[in-house]
Amino acid sequence: MGMEEAVPESGVVRRRVISAFILFHLIAITLWALPYDLPVIVHARDVIQPYMRLTGLFQTWNMFAPNPVPTNTTIKAVVITEHHMHVWEYPRMDKLSFGERYRKERYRKFAENLQMDQTSLVLADVAKHIARFYNDPDDPPQKVILLKYETEIRPWTEDGSGPALNPSVLFEDYIEPADLR
Repeated sequence: MGMEEAVPESGVVRRRVISAFILFHLIAITLWALPYDLPVIVHARDVIQPYMRLTGLFQTWNMFAPNPVPTNTTIKAVVITEHHMHVWEYPRMDKLSFGERYRKERYRKFAENLQMDQTSLVLADVAKHIARFYNDPDDPPQKVILLKYETEIRPWTEDGSGPALNPSVLFEDYIEPADLR
């Protein structure tokens, strides 16, 4: 009895589909990670970009060169209800254990991309999502303010103090009852 006879037809198809996915995945990661901007690679990246962003596998080279990001940024949300003010902070890698950092790396990437001009339409949905964390029928959210805190990356001074935080409003809007569903 040969191997072909032992594996049902559906099993062969399943293996081929899985193998094709693995091959696509390896090619996509390789194309995305190559530090070259040849026209064929740029075109391939445009094709695979939705998959890479959807899965959180995208990576940019601006961390290394030619101009590394000169600031460290964190995002907080202030949720204002009738009786309270809540502060919610995006997960920060420096405050998480190694295992938590691995699991929540996508939050850092999301917060990093949230600040880009082309994602400004997403900010309203992010604010509504955060408001739902504090949705209490007796004290519903009324307003959400997304704040961006930037710190210049530079060596610390001799007295041990770090660079100053520079807050700015990334987004603010009122929350309607329909937004909390």
